[in-house]
Amino acid sequence: MSEFDLTKKISSFLDKHLTLPLLEYISVKNIYDEKSILKTKWEVLLGTSMVDYAADTYRSIYETEPPKGLLDKREKVLESIQETEVKLKPVKVIFSQETMKEVAQCKNAKDLLTSLETKYNFKTEMLNDMFDAARVFYDAGNYNLSSEYLKIVRQLVTPGTQRHLDASWGRLASEILVQNWDEALEDLEKLKDAIDCQNEDRVSIVSLFCIMFKNTLSNFCL
Repeated sequence: MSEFDLTKKISSFLDKHLTLPLLEYISVKNIYDEKSILKTKWEVLLGTSMVDYAADTYRSIYETEPPKGLLDKREKVLESIQETEVKLKPVKVIFSQETMKEVAQCKNAKDLLTSLETKYNFKTEMLNDMFDAARVFYDAGNYNLSSEYLKIVRQLVTPGTQRHLDASWGRLASEILVQNWDEALEDLEKLKDAIDCQNEDRVSIVSLFCIMFKNTLSNFCL
């Protein structure tokens, strides 16, 4: 049955975080030896900041405590998250619930940016802070927070720019990982409109669609 499994091919077009649900999926299908899947998961997790998940996976494989280097990495990850949260304090003050209504209603990125600068003293460098924060949270497995900040970034940058494209990819991945399929489908449609139709982009979109389609079907196939 493993000869029909496309996980390896699909995962080559995905980032490490999106590979993990695929490994979880084939694990319950009993296609491969469980320990070999855990070892693959361990290798994938080493490339992320999800150190607790990595440590638990290591214990499941070897029935012993993980290497000290992983514990050292955990301290660095926590420090990075704390620094990020401190940097975001001014941003959190600006983007209250009321401000988010304005963000949602305004369709022109330049007009919205000007409005935020005038009313709330928003600074352009805060865009970079939010984008960098989204990366930190995403890599640590906090996909909900990552999605929130990327949604704001996408609203504030001009469509067609690299930053808008990066934010669109990141938000789609985040919504898939929290299994928010309605939002993910909406983000997928926006991304299809935004990308320059290069082969790699098209294959990545098809791969993400396959994940979404599989999970949508699983909700009905009990």
